[in-house]
Amino acid sequence: MSITLSTTRDEEYTTPILKEGLMNTAIQYKPHRILILMIILMLVPVMAAVADPAGGPARRITGEEEGTSQVQLLTDTVTIAKKGLEKITTNYGDTYALSRATIILDLDGHQVSIRKMLVPCDAEISYVTDEGVRRARRIKITRISNNATWQWTSSIPE
Repeated sequence: MSITLSTTRDEEYTTPILKEGLMNTAIQYKPHRILILMIILMLVPVMAAVADPAGGPARRITGEEEGTSQVQLLTDTVTIAKKGLEKITTNYGDTYALSRATIILDLDGHQVSIRKMLVPCDAEISYVTDEGVRRARRIKITRISNNATWQWTSSIPE
């Protein structure tokens, strides 16, 4: 004697009945469904750690520069309102000095020059403070405003 179960896809699974009259408790699942579920459950904590490794928008990163000295990189999320060859200015008037070593990344993660950077835009700026001057090391553009332009937006390009 056996019991036939049907699913919504009109598939039939046959489960034999034990001699004592109890149904076999081993349910026949497709192995790939269980595997996919296990992979998803294992990836959730990993993705949470990758999404926000430091726990906030402003974070401090300690790294070595030139092999000898320790520098402390700070990260700010700002709106860049103006750009020039030697500095950028946020909508609050804060300035960040630029150099040839400053890396600017567009929305796709490709490196662009200050001339090709569209402003106004939102960005994450990693910088060091040197004698009270913020020196930008890396600028990652996160959003570009609708009225953005490639033109120099400071009064006089440096």
